[in-house]
Amino acid sequence: MEGSIFTGIGNGTQLDTKVVQTFQKSFVQVQDILDQNRLLINEINQTMSPRSLITSAGMLA
Repeated sequence: MEGSIFTGIGNGTQLDTKVVQTFQKSFVQVQDILDQNRLLINEINQTMSPRSLITSAGMLA
């Protein structure tokens, strides 16, 4: 049955596995970037809090 829909069905499974692995790798990379962004945002928020601004102004005086 050359040329039928079922030709190479075993290769399709390998392809699906490769797609899932690539997706998982990309997902981990995106999650790492989001985690880094969250840390930076938290640091900025702490720096911009009124208490930090008063402390910074005191250091400048």
